[in-house]
Amino acid sequence: IILLLPYFLKAKWVFDKAIFKQMLNYGLPIMIAGLAYVINENFDKWLIPDVLGKDINGAYAGCYKLAVFMTIFIQAF
Repeated sequence: IILLLPYFLKAKWVFDKAIFKQMLNYGLPIMIAGLAYVINENFDKWLIPDVLGKDINGAYAGCYKLAVFMTIFIQAF
């Protein structure tokens, strides 16, 4: 970062409204889809303690972590 600092200080920072609008048009649907994914992925962890009890939630979280590890391992090969 120290070596690149002179280049950052020389740069002229300009805000371009046209590019910003294009970026919002592209990124807003992706952001909404990402938010829906996060809610869908974590909603079960909020719901299980209310439905089945807090004891089951610990076992579920352990199985979920193991499943994530197995998925990453499978994707590696």
